[in-house]
Amino acid sequence: MKLVAVMWDAYIPLLKRAADETGVEVSAYANRIIEENRELIEEILNKSADADVILFNRTTHSFWEELCASFKDIRDKKPVICVGYDASYWGLTSTDKQIAIDTYRYLTSNSYENFRRLLIYLDGHFGDKKYDILPPIEIAFQGIAHPQAGNTIFESLPEYLNWYEGYFAERNAVGADDGSSGSQTAGKSDRKSEKYVGVIMSRAAWLSQNCEIEATIIKDLEDLGLKTIPVFTNSVHDDNQGSLNIAEVIRKYYFQNDTPKISAVVKLTTFLIGKDDRISDKEQLNTGVSLLKSMNIPVFQPIISYYTNIEDWKESNGLTNDVSWAIAMPEFEGLIEPIMLGAARENRNNDYERTVIPSHSKKIADRVLNWIKLTEKKNGDKKVVFILNNNPCASVEANIGSAAHLDAARSVVNILACMKNAGYNVEVPASAKELMDLFLEKKAISEFRWTTKSEIVRCGGALYRMSTEEYMKFFSSLKEPVQKRVKEIWGEPPGEGMVLDGDILITGLRFGNAIVAVQPKRGCFGAQCDGSVCKILHNPDCPPTHQYMAAYHYFESIYNTDVFIHVGTHGNLEFLPGKGTALSDECFPAILSGRKPLLYIYNTDNPPEGTIAKRRVNATLIGHMQTAMSVSSLYGEYEKLDNLLNQYETAKTDPARAHALHHMILEVVSADKFRNLNITHETPIEEAVRICHEALTLIRNTKIDSGMHVFGELPQGDRKADMITSILMYSDGVASGDAPLSLRDTVAAVFGLSYDELKKDPSAFNLRYSLSNGALIEYLYNKSVTVVKMTLAGATCEDILNALGKSPSELNGRVVASLKETMGKIADINRRILDSKEMDSLMNGLNGGYIPPGPSGLVIRGRVDVLPSGRNFYSLDPTKVPTTSAWRVGERLADALLDKYLDEEGKYPENVAFYWMCSDIMTADGEMMAEIFSLLGVVPVWNSGGQVKSFEVVPADKLVHPRIDVTIRISGILRDNFMGAVNLVDSAIAAVSVLDEPDEINYVKKHVAEKVGKGVEFTEATSRIFSARPGAYTSGVNLAILAGAWKTEKDLAEIFIAVNGYAYGGARNGKETYEQFASNLETVNVTFNKVVSDEHDLLGCCCYYENQGGL
Repeated sequence: MKLVAVMWDAYIPLLKRAADETGVEVSAYANRIIEENRELIEEILNKSADADVILFNRTTHSFWEELCASFKDIRDKKPVICVGYDASYWGLTSTDKQIAIDTYRYLTSNSYENFRRLLIYLDGHFGDKKYDILPPIEIAFQGIAHPQAGNTIFESLPEYLNWYEGYFAERNAVGADDGSSGSQTAGKSDRKSEKYVGVIMSRAAWLSQNCEIEATIIKDLEDLGLKTIPVFTNSVHDDNQGSLNIAEVIRKYYFQNDTPKISAVVKLTTFLIGKDDRISDKEQLNTGVSLLKSMNIPVFQPIISYYTNIEDWKESNGLTNDVSWAIAMPEFEGLIEPIMLGAARENRNNDYERTVIPSHSKKIADRVLNWIKLTEKKNGDKKVVFILNNNPCASVEANIGSAAHLDAARSVVNILACMKNAGYNVEVPASAKELMDLFLEKKAISEFRWTTKSEIVRCGGALYRMSTEEYMKFFSSLKEPVQKRVKEIWGEPPGEGMVLDGDILITGLRFGNAIVAVQPKRGCFGAQCDGSVCKILHNPDCPPTHQYMAAYHYFESIYNTDVFIHVGTHGNLEFLPGKGTALSDECFPAILSGRKPLLYIYNTDNPPEGTIAKRRVNATLIGHMQTAMSVSSLYGEYEKLDNLLNQYETAKTDPARAHALHHMILEVVSADKFRNLNITHETPIEEAVRICHEALTLIRNTKIDSGMHVFGELPQGDRKADMITSILMYSDGVASGDAPLSLRDTVAAVFGLSYDELKKDPSAFNLRYSLSNGALIEYLYNKSVTVVKMTLAGATCEDILNALGKSPSELNGRVVASLKETMGKIADINRRILDSKEMDSLMNGLNGGYIPPGPSGLVIRGRVDVLPSGRNFYSLDPTKVPTTSAWRVGERLADALLDKYLDEEGKYPENVAFYWMCSDIMTADGEMMAEIFSLLGVVPVWNSGGQVKSFEVVPADKLVHPRIDVTIRISGILRDNFMGAVNLVDSAIAAVSVLDEPDEINYVKKHVAEKVGKGVEFTEATSRIFSARPGAYTSGVNLAILAGAWKTEKDLAEIFIAVNGYAYGGARNGKETYEQFASNLETVNVTFNKVVSDEHDLLGCCCYYENQGGL
């Protein structure tokens, strides 16, 4: 009999073994492999033509719709069995229903013997052999199973412990069996602790009898003296089969007398802990998180890749297809430390294998132990290292502890005070100023323009002097390629930077058992800073210096800290060279983040860079509150001008007074600060007044930070009112019927105004209120703050309306309803602020506890779910961008861009350049990605779950504008975390480039044809997506500007091309294409960047000016 099968990866090795014994000829294909390689569908069709029976075990993968559509004709000619957990998946089945039911029972029962019986069963029905058909062997869907207990399944925790205590005592006395290779290795431990670690493994892996990965991590944990409770599970709740989900398994096997028996969990399955198809996704997440909060223990989620093998992983820039299910989804439940543990898929010889990475298994075990030690040690004995940020190429002395929207110095002082109260043996500076003064007095920083090495030692800033011999013990333990790479850039150890008399200087301040240190210099050395010693300027992925590596080695292994606390957004450890995800022993973030817990205080408004820290240095994030925003209002000469404008508006009927005011206005705007208004004596007065009103509107309604956040402190008084007001400025949908959308809209309606109408013409003057529309917008903001303050003070709706000079009876009922609903939102946001437990979360982390997860994003975009702060924030499912709502925004953005260009230039742009940041995906759900699609003339295709599975090309006769060519510079974070989105855009570009359309409606095809005509290879001619080389996270321009290492714009342009001339998408993987990048930029007509908030302007963040300028 010939069988063609499509099924889960884990089933295939068992099926092949069974086929070898039964003589059945099997062609088996794994779901995940087909998802990556759709061309296999054609091969499956060809194989099926000669098959006796076709077996499909259908899953949620997107390729199934295409595959099933292809088999509609075949099912009439061949027996097809199509089964799956969803009843709708069985529709393709063409055999007797009972055969399909029996087949599904064999599959779900799993195991080699059941697959052997399945083949006998199918051969008996569709082949030429007749066997005695045997029913499936019933095997438990969950249980405790230890590699050293053979095939024994323990059905209860007491039963297991009764066996395990004897086994572990004997093991610890004489050594440990490897469990996978049969060799004996020393496994004795001196630990007296009675700490257990839960190891959760998949039932399929256990039944496959290929448990090298599971056996290795269990052995490594036990070698450290940690006891283990390995549980296998089917991960999904199913009453019919008696299958429990992971949450139910944890309750059944890991609790004793309602108390967790375990101190940590290593989870080797990828399903959500609360997975249960009977309830919503949100309820499933809540189930898992609630359970983990009650246990308050860390849960580790190592990566077992099903999309790559070990050989390919070593050569890759990181994982791509695994990111969503193996990394991103576990983050939604607060699971930590996605370290690559092994791979489970076909290798290069097409043999299925599950392979462990031994060094990573040991690292994971060490990190589990060090987290558990935080629960064992007395607070007075714990050592803590605080790391403050140090931006590359920025002045060290002037940037100690810089952090986005966080007062790092005050935060550290607050944390030290809290630690002291909790019994930690630490000293507390009197103030943040004292802390900063100590850094400068002691010169406890890296050498720089005004700080020499000898001065650092003389002033007491050197914590430790590491001899060359001591450093070499560490350095020589690193992989040979790592040593070679460091020496190529920085010379033989100890190098030149921070070396005095042969010793490497490690700087910082000691406060008892706490060290506060500034991160070492990243890409240069010495006091000179003009580009001549700045390696990172010309080589963005240069390795860290010898001193940088020595510092982290000292903190971890010589000082022997128990935990690191990185303070504020963001440092550069997580941006060192290496793979984007699933790092190896040759990646610098993995090397230097070591084996000690890392707690990272991070701004919740920055999911892209926070995600990098989680995935590249195993950071557990403690999200801090975002800063309050307020409007700037007018002051000084601006306020004087505003008064004159208002007087002029009311004096128009008095020519003499109007004339006098005209001259007074001209006198004010003649000052230098108004020069950009270009108003002269020849400017008509009405035009001058309009220009002034628009300028003042921009100033008076510009949002500004009202101060930096201090970790652990909640906003009070005016700051809280400003924060809540700024959050509620965002329109989040219709409140009640046709009621206003936001707080500002609601307040405007109370006064009989429309915010949208005011915004359309800010220079218009409202006679009723004797204010310009721009001034009225500010007026409405101030009244909105009044509403917030009164609500917080407990006022009623009627009280508030009275304060605004209104009564409910004179207003539309919908407006009153909207105000009441808005008051409810104010109260909700206030509760969320009060529920923020930043310091509690940090202290719980220092005690080895679980940090609950929470969403991230810009709270001023209406993301109130980001509050409360103090959580280990996550981002989003990368397969769901762009969302349908983001697509609508993207279409409008594309139309507005083209309309503006057409209006100004009289033609369409042929090439638009984009700086595509990760914040577009993580914060704006892919609005810019959608805009790019719209310009290309393609439309995303979503499945029923909201995932983007492909795209459709808009037919030429349906286009509303030509297909616009694009040149895209992507951020390094987007490249490493959303390669699926990059590949989708690249596929769309490639699809459009080969359409049979005239050049005048397809600029992509036009430009590609021109390049191919000049001898450029097609793949290179279609390259449109560029970034820095793999492992690098800068465009280079900002470093040159900070270091002053440029003279003309040409210098900056050359740096931009040299650093960013690496193509991505498809199989390019960072291919050097400098000429293509430069060639694309030569034809750019307009650059575009859609920022996700107005908290930063073009010059306020290097991400904007360096890339926008370069493009």
